[in-house]
Amino acid sequence: MRKTLLVLAAVLGGLLLVVGSAVAVVFGPDDTAQAATSPLPSGVRAATTNPELLGYRNATLRVTAASSAGPVFVGAGNPIDVDSYLGDTRRLRLTTITPLDGATGSVRGETTPPSVEPSSLDFWERSVHGPGAQSLTLELDGTPTSIAAVAAGERGTVTLTFGIVIAHAFVGGVGTALLGLILLSLPVLVRRRRRRRERAAAQSAPCTTEALTVPGPTGCDDVEPVTQAAGSQLRSTHRLRRWAVPVVGVVALTGCAPIPQRVTTVEITRPGLAPDELTAALASYDERNNVAIDLASREHDGTGWAAADRGIILRSDLHQTRYLTEKGEPKVAGRTLTTTPESSSLISPSFTQYPMWFAVAGTMAAPDEQADERAGDENSSEKKADEKKADEKKADDGKDRKGADEKPDADAPNRALLVYEKKADDGKDRKGADEKPDADAPNRALLVYERDSVLDPWRMSASVPIGDETVPAHAPGAASRPTAAQVARAQTVSDQIAAYLKSGDAGELTVPDQLAHVREVMVDEGADSRLQRVTVDPVGSGDDATAPGDGAPKVAAVDGGALMTATYSVDCTLTARRSHTTLEFVDEAFARAVGQAGSQTTLHLRFVVAVAAVVPDSGEPTLLGVRKDTVGP
Repeated sequence: MRKTLLVLAAVLGGLLLVVGSAVAVVFGPDDTAQAATSPLPSGVRAATTNPELLGYRNATLRVTAASSAGPVFVGAGNPIDVDSYLGDTRRLRLTTITPLDGATGSVRGETTPPSVEPSSLDFWERSVHGPGAQSLTLELDGTPTSIAAVAAGERGTVTLTFGIVIAHAFVGGVGTALLGLILLSLPVLVRRRRRRRERAAAQSAPCTTEALTVPGPTGCDDVEPVTQAAGSQLRSTHRLRRWAVPVVGVVALTGCAPIPQRVTTVEITRPGLAPDELTAALASYDERNNVAIDLASREHDGTGWAAADRGIILRSDLHQTRYLTEKGEPKVAGRTLTTTPESSSLISPSFTQYPMWFAVAGTMAAPDEQADERAGDENSSEKKADEKKADEKKADDGKDRKGADEKPDADAPNRALLVYEKKADDGKDRKGADEKPDADAPNRALLVYERDSVLDPWRMSASVPIGDETVPAHAPGAASRPTAAQVARAQTVSDQIAAYLKSGDAGELTVPDQLAHVREVMVDEGADSRLQRVTVDPVGSGDDATAPGDGAPKVAAVDGGALMTATYSVDCTLTARRSHTTLEFVDEAFARAVGQAGSQTTLHLRFVVAVAAVVPDSGEPTLLGVRKDTVGP
C-alpha cells in the first residue's frame, strides 16, 4: 500500500512540476500569457475585435499595439460606438486569437481612418495613446465591448499582441512546480530514511529515557556509542512539512482566482444618452446654438444653424434668418440662451445602431430671464409685458393671419392682397411657438435631440411647448425601449394626425383644441383667397428640406404607455376667389423671403408642425403639446 502511494505521489509530482513550470514560463513575472504578435496587412491602419471575441467575465485582457511610423491609439468601448466611429474605415476585423497564430480576421472597409483623433472623443471606456508600444489592460465583466487600435500616418508596420492576465499566475506556477518537486522527491526521501533506520537498528541498543544510545556493533564494545537527542527523528519529519505547507498554501490561494466564464449576448444595445452625459450634451448644444444666434442676429448669416439644429427646427431657423435679411432689421448682438433640463425628465430608449435620439423637458432662456423667474420679480414681468405690447405694434402681431384685413387698392380691382405678415423676429425667441408665451410663464418645452453617428454632436430636431404637462419618463436604456405594439400604436396615431391636418376629418381621433387651432390657422382662406390644396407629409430630421428622411414618429416607453413625437411638413396652396385676379403678400419682406414677391396667380404657404403625445396601451392618446412654424421653400 505504501509503495503504491509513493508511486502515485511521484507521478502526480512529475505532472505538477511540468504544469507549474509551464505556467510560470508562459505567464512570466507580469502574470500575462501572450499570444503571438500579429502584424496588420499592408495598407491597413486600424483593427477592431468582434464583440463575441471578448464575451467573457472574470477575465483580464491586455492588448499591446505598436507602429513603426508614429503614435498609436488603443481604446475599448461599446461596439455600437466603435463601429460608428470607424464607419467604412479599412480595418482588420479580428474574430479569433490563438497562442501560435495570434489575432486573425478579415479586412473590411475602404476609406482611411477618420480625421477626428480617437483620443479626443469621450465614448471610450478606457484608452491609451502615444508613440511606441501602447498597452491597454481591460477587465472583462460580460459587458459587450470592442477594442480598437488605430495608427497615425499612412506608412509603417502596425502590430498587435493580445494576452490574458491572471493574477498571481507566475507565483502559482512556481508554487505548483515546487509542490510537484516535493511530491516527486518524496519516494527518494522515504527510501533514504528507511535505509538510515535499518542501519541504525543494526547498531541499536536499549535507550534511556534521556537519550537514544546506539552502541557499536556486537562484539565491538570499544566503539563509542552514537547518541541522538530525543525528538531528532520528529524534526527530520518536520523539515518536509516546512516546505510543503507554504507551497500548498500558495497553490491554494492561486486556485481561488475567479475562473473566466463565457458570456453570450443576444443583442448589443446602448441608451441614446446616459443621465451622467446630459449636462455635457446640453452645454455643448448651447455653445453651438448661441454662436448661431449671434451670427444670425449680428450678420444675418444663417450658416451657423446647421451646427446646432436639424430637421424642421433648422428649416425654421433658416427662414427667420432670411426674413431678417429681407426686412432689413438692424444687425445687433444676439442673446445667449441656456438650456435648463428638469430632473428625472430624460427620455432615452436603447438603440442597436445610430442614429439615436433623446428627449428632455426643460426651458431655454437668457440668464437674466432665469434670474427673474427664480426671484419672481414683478417689475421684470411688467417690463416683458410692455416689450410684448411693443412687438405687437410692429407689422405683425406674432400670429399667422390670412384674410382681407386690408382692402385692395381701388385702382387695381383685379389684384387681391393676401395679408400674411411675419413678425420681425431677431432670432432671440425662436425656440417657442409662433405666438409668444405669457410673459410671466417660463417657455417650457419637450426638447428632442438627435445625432447620426458617434462623431456628430447632438442637434435639436424638435421643440414642443408642453405647458404644465407632465412627462412620465422611465429610466434611460432598456426600460425606455418601446415594444413593437407600442410603436405600431404610435404610428397609427401619427397617421391619424396627418390625415386630420390634411382634410380636417378627425375620424377616430379625438382632436384636442390645440391641434384644431393650429389647423384652423394654417388653412384659413381669408376674404380674397380660397384654399386649393393641402399637402401633409410626415418628415424626418434630415438637413435637406427636399429629402428630410423617414417620417416615422419617435417612440419611447413611459409610464402608462409610450411617448410619441412626430413632425410634419404642411403645404397650403391658395388661389383667388375671383377669376382674372392675382394675389400677393402684404409683407413684401416676407414675400421675398419665401420667393413669392409681386403678384401671383397662386400662393404657397409652407409650415412645419411638431406634436408630442402620450399614447397609452389602451384608451385615447393625450396631447402634450403642438408647435407650428412658418418656413420657406
